[in-house]
Amino acid sequence: PLYFSGNNYSLETQARLIQELKPAHAADLFHLFDVAPRNEEDEMFSKQMIKYWTNFAKFGNPSPNLNDGLTSWKPYSKDKSTMLLDLESKMESNIEKERMLLWQDIIWNKREKIARW
Repeated sequence: PLYFSGNNYSLETQARLIQELKPAHAADLFHLFDVAPRNEEDEMFSKQMIKYWTNFAKFGNPSPNLNDGLTSWKPYSKDKSTMLLDLESKMESNIEKERMLLWQDIIWNKREKIARW
């Protein structure tokens, strides 16, 4: 299965650098490696994210055990299930619809037309 996520959490240090962009590509590296000062919330988020990633590497599922305090991460499907990672992570469907329509048009619609002929 495919698991899709969005990162809604920024380290305080990051926020000063990219406040208006929210977390950007590779922003998760700040949570993996101790490269910036962290507060208690940053540490909590980092541990949660690492737990999801470790579970996926071990079990092929980011949240195989519902007793570990993690929000259940559903595989990506037709409802476009997305885990929004934050201090209190949550599952949502069809996030950023307008933005995704752009990618649908740019990439997938053209790919489908090519695949048909």
